[in-house]
Amino acid sequence: MPRIIKSYLNARGKKFAIIASRTNHIAVESVLNSTITTLVQHGVRDMDITVVKVPGAFEVPLTALRMAEQGCFDAVISLAAIINDRVLGAAITVGTMEVGLKTQTPVLFGAMILDENQKLPELTNHMTINRGYNAALAAVEMTCLVL
Repeated sequence: MPRIIKSYLNARGKKFAIIASRTNHIAVESVLNSTITTLVQHGVRDMDITVVKVPGAFEVPLTALRMAEQGCFDAVISLAAIINDRVLGAAITVGTMEVGLKTQTPVLFGAMILDENQKLPELTNHMTINRGYNAALAAVEMTCLVL
């Protein structure tokens, strides 16, 4: 029978950095609120969450790198809303992934890449809540995974 490694979902005592883009702030703020709520629901204290707001999505990977290199965060969560620019979205995704690989710190990407036809106010009740929840839950799980 194979050995199965699972994590638990209690992040009490863990520290998280969240990088949030100010571009398309209506969607990003909703994702940010959902992310924070989910972290707190899984045992993280407010004082163990650091939020850094950056001008746009392009600045997210560099800021994630700087936060991860500090060594005082168990995970970094990157949040952005990118409208009608799949190339930028792909670049930010790859950049964020590379930060995690380079620093050996879990770096999660709770970004939305949207069509110009999608209206931000309509997204705040559905997609953004799920993005924040999923990014936070993945961050909690990765910090609790013991290998």
